[in-house]
Amino acid sequence: VSKELSKQQELDRLLDKVVDFTFQIMNVDRVSILLLDPKTNELVPRISKSRTGDASAAKHVPQSIARKAVEERVAILSDNAAADERFKGKSILIQSVRSAMCTPLMGSDQKVLGILYVDNLTATHSFADEDLEFLIAFGGLTAVAIENSQLSERIRREALVRSNFERYFSPNIASVIAEQQNAG
Repeated sequence: VSKELSKQQELDRLLDKVVDFTFQIMNVDRVSILLLDPKTNELVPRISKSRTGDASAAKHVPQSIARKAVEERVAILSDNAAADERFKGKSILIQSVRSAMCTPLMGSDQKVLGILYVDNLTATHSFADEDLEFLIAFGGLTAVAIENSQLSERIRREALVRSNFERYFSPNIASVIAEQQNAG
């Protein structure tokens, strides 16, 4: 799994792969990945899929669970979300979430990059502690892969900027200009 994820340079393809692996390995009905926008600090849905192919799965991530995972940097297992005292949000009842798990995607400097959320619509108590432990480990691999993909994207952008400047300036001057562009 780790090897496959580290191969993916492009973020959207990486997230697709994460979702596919989650369905292969775990008994879940829906998977969603939301990434934290660094400017607004909002969780932005990046990919959501359900086993049935319903594309509107992103709307199903209960905000109460998502925010708790991000703010407290904790993984969450709720085996009967509708009756769980920690989450009083209407969205849980409306969406008939039975069992849910959510783990924050922690970056290398302990910054939250987003969340990986899974749920099961049919059965309560469908997740055990080892499922949560797996999701946490898998979330760790996912976070590293996301950071790597963001880094390679930045490197690609910087190389493009530099090559554009090299058309008009000597390589040394182009390099200085590109550095100033990236610093600003």
